[in-house]
Amino acid sequence: MDGDRVHFFLAMKPSAFIAVTLQDLKGHRFTRTMRRTDAVRDVTDFYYAMVPAAGESHFVDSRTGKRADGKQTPADLEMEDGDGFDVVPEIPHTPRKKRAKHVRDTGILLL
Repeated sequence: MDGDRVHFFLAMKPSAFIAVTLQDLKGHRFTRTMRRTDAVRDVTDFYYAMVPAAGESHFVDSRTGKRADGKQTPADLEMEDGDGFDVVPEIPHTPRKKRAKHVRDTGILLL
């Protein structure tokens, strides 16, 4: 069909999307385009898929230094195109050992 025209239109406004960058301490750097209204959890899942050996990590807003909640959205965090997250490994909590109490008078060690 010579001479026919095909018209393309955007189903969504470009401003509905944002490119989010993830960078970890090992030098992995990824950029993912997502909707401003999608949960941050989507981009964290993407990171874990790209770096399967990564353990549990915190996703910290690189602008504010605040840890992101997976339920928040880029719109909630007021992120702009090109903003991102620093991926910081979670440090496992190890409980402190109880200190032994010494009784000075008798020299008996109580645990």
